[in-house]
Amino acid sequence: MKWISLILVFIALQTKAQSYDNVWLVGYNYCTGCGISSLDFTYGHPDTIALYPAFGVSYTNASICDSTGLLKLYTNGIKVGNGFGQIVPGSVDFNLDSAVIHFGFTHYMPYFQTAQIVPYPGHPNQYCIFHVSGRDYTVFSTTYIQPFRLAYSIVDMNANNGSGQMTIKNQTILNDTLLYSTMQSTKHGNGRDWWVAIHEAKTPGLYAALLSPDSIVTVVRSIAGPVIKSGMMRGQSKFSPDGTMFAIAHNDSSRIYLYNFDRCTGVFTYDTLISHPINNITNANLASVIFSPNSRFLYVSDMLNVYQYDLYASDIQGSEKLIKANDGLGNNYFRFSYAPDGKIYEDHWGGYRALHVIEDPDQPDTACHFFASADTLKYYGTFIPDFPYFKLGEAYGSLCDSLTNSISENVVNTTIKVFPNPSDGHFKFELNPGVSLMEIRIFDLTGRLLFSLKNITEVDLTAFPAGSYYYDAQTGDQRVVRGILVRY
Repeated sequence: MKWISLILVFIALQTKAQSYDNVWLVGYNYCTGCGISSLDFTYGHPDTIALYPAFGVSYTNASICDSTGLLKLYTNGIKVGNGFGQIVPGSVDFNLDSAVIHFGFTHYMPYFQTAQIVPYPGHPNQYCIFHVSGRDYTVFSTTYIQPFRLAYSIVDMNANNGSGQMTIKNQTILNDTLLYSTMQSTKHGNGRDWWVAIHEAKTPGLYAALLSPDSIVTVVRSIAGPVIKSGMMRGQSKFSPDGTMFAIAHNDSSRIYLYNFDRCTGVFTYDTLISHPINNITNANLASVIFSPNSRFLYVSDMLNVYQYDLYASDIQGSEKLIKANDGLGNNYFRFSYAPDGKIYEDHWGGYRALHVIEDPDQPDTACHFFASADTLKYYGTFIPDFPYFKLGEAYGSLCDSLTNSISENVVNTTIKVFPNPSDGHFKFELNPGVSLMEIRIFDLTGRLLFSLKNITEVDLTAFPAGSYYYDAQTGDQRVVRGILVRY
């Protein structure tokens, strides 16, 4: 009966659900004098709208809403705007560099993934912008561009009656030769702080810098995997939703590099490589990548086709499934992004009036239901925003989840009751009157997401070994209730 003490120690923890990725601005607007095509997920499905921001977004497209889903900030890598359609005071040219000046791009950053916005830990209504800048250099009369600096800026949206103020501007995190399209962020194992990662150029090195309430407190350099040279102008990188893996799509070599990531220490270790033959005629090389919400499947595009890989397979490369072939209708497949509705969206290269969607990304093969050009935009555009996975919480049971260590806090849950618990693997969730259950997520003791269920009040763990499992359940009143399930 040892499991009884575990149940008595841990009952639940409630936190506020968040909607930081609720509003999307779509880049590269083709309609002169029109608003910018945008999506609003307030009511669950993406409503097509037009917004009139202070400037347009393009290759770099990052934004953030507050926890209620109201748009607060957006950036194109050079300028920062607020939800009122204004330039944020103190932010002018916050990331302008010699490379963009040389080629005349002084209004937006013409490279991908050079900015990403996250909440500033411990500072309500303040946000941190991670950003990358480059420099130009000449070799034998040919001018090249190289990103060489990772930095951060802080915007306080409490200032100027809600219009905001950039209070910390362009502070260096590190200087080195870096790769475009490899900067991404994920939460530390404590569920509060943020790691920002970027790959070095021409080495096997990866950096991870930790943002805490005291600003950047740690920079970790890992040597992992093959050397990656240049050629990231059309690549993409992503952390897995559980924060334990990192993927880089390298267009020039038509390869996907996969790494493991330790959310406590910031250390990367090399995992494996996925590759396709290089196509020099159509340039249809592997160029975009994203993980499924349950972190099991990897989606990859080569501009003309979309593939799925099973990361649980012993031979990941051999698990390849073609889920969308070139249809000859003018569709092409470019950059992926996670959405608040649990789906994955993908844009077109070169502009289009629609987005592709993966309806059930946690399902294998064609059961994931990929639909080309399924969601119509207000106007022609391309380049959807780049978000981290905001839903990620603490790494349950790890050595670094002490900020919100639910096992030791013994917080009483009055919203949800689970019975029987322990059980043979069948659990029922009973809610207080008037409370609805939106989603249940099940984790193992390492914090790895096993599966998620929507609008269901029963969980079946009979397919999993006996032991303890974490759950978090999002209710309709925007709370997340956490607890332990014990299967005997």
